[in-house]
Amino acid sequence: MKKFLQVLSLAMVLAITLIGMVACGGPKDLESAKATMTEAGYSATIINASEGNEDGAIGTLSATKVSLDIGSGFNMEGEHVTATLFESSKAAKAYYEKHVDENEEDDDEFLHVKGKWVYFGTEAAIDLLF
Repeated sequence: MKKFLQVLSLAMVLAITLIGMVACGGPKDLESAKATMTEAGYSATIINASEGNEDGAIGTLSATKVSLDIGSGFNMEGEHVTATLFESSKAAKAYYEKHVDENEEDDDEFLHVKGKWVYFGTEAAIDLLF
C-alpha cells in the first residue's frame, strides 16, 4: 500500500508539472492563436515575418474587437492584442529585453513575454489569448 501511494504521488506531481509546462507557453502557433481570437469575435490577421529575420520572429498576430455604445452618445470601445511568435523562448526573451522600457513594464499596453511570445494589448484580449 505504501509503495502504491508513492507511485500515485509521483504520477500526480508529473501530471501537474506537465500541465503547467503546456499552459505557460501560450498558443502553439499563429493559426491556433488566430482561431482562438476569431471564435471570440475578434478580427484577427496574421503577418508572417520575412525569411532570414535576424530576431527569430516567425510572425505576428493582430486581433481587435470593437464594440459600439450608441446609448450614451457614439462611444467606441475596443479590445486588442498584438503578439509575435518567435522560434524559441530564448529569442523571444532577447527581443523583449532589447525593446522593453523598464518604466512601462507593468502597463498592459506595453511589451510582455511568455514562452515563445512577445505581446501587448488590453487585459481582456491578453487573457483570452494566453
